[in-house]
Amino acid sequence: MKQVPYRLAEALESLCIRKSLEHITVSQIAASAGVTRQVFYRYFDDKFELASWIHHVHLYQSLKLALEEDSKQVWYLTTRNWLFRLTENKAFYMNAFQSVSQKEFQRIIRDFFYTAYKWQMEQSMRREINEEEAFSLRTYLYGGMESIYQWIASGMSMPVARLVDLLRCAMPEIIRNGVLTGENVTYQEALNQLETYLLEEGLLLAIK
Repeated sequence: MKQVPYRLAEALESLCIRKSLEHITVSQIAASAGVTRQVFYRYFDDKFELASWIHHVHLYQSLKLALEEDSKQVWYLTTRNWLFRLTENKAFYMNAFQSVSQKEFQRIIRDFFYTAYKWQMEQSMRREINEEEAFSLRTYLYGGMESIYQWIASGMSMPVARLVDLLRCAMPEIIRNGVLTGENVTYQEALNQLETYLLEEGLLLAIK
């Protein structure tokens, strides 16, 4: 049987198909997952924290799948996998982005990808990124996340492959040289290093 947080996540995603997040109660989520309200609150403070946790899980799963497929193309594959995950859970994300603070979701996305891209750049360049590179990366991610948010708000009509291509074309050369070249590390090495990195940044959420 799946762990309780994942059962709660599936319950909320399913409920979001039929009603808005504002009209979904913790009791309904718990009942759909086959647990009590007390069990729900053992893991999450409220339904909005659960929605944010789901997003972290989807981001991490997209990253893990990318590393399994090709650790040299972490940027492209993680972005593609994540955007496809959004389209597969369209009802939930269209609902959640309207219900949860837009800035909160954008922060989650920016911080997660900043950490992953920074790690990839440092692996490729074999050094820590400098102030100019860090500034360029943050600026690129702010613009990119706003474009992705607009894509979600407009109903995700643009094909994922096209959106990924546009995001890649918009990437400054200073980032492109580090993120798109990749470093020849094994899947397990890359995953272990990135998990450590994300945990240190507080972006890989453990089950409470």
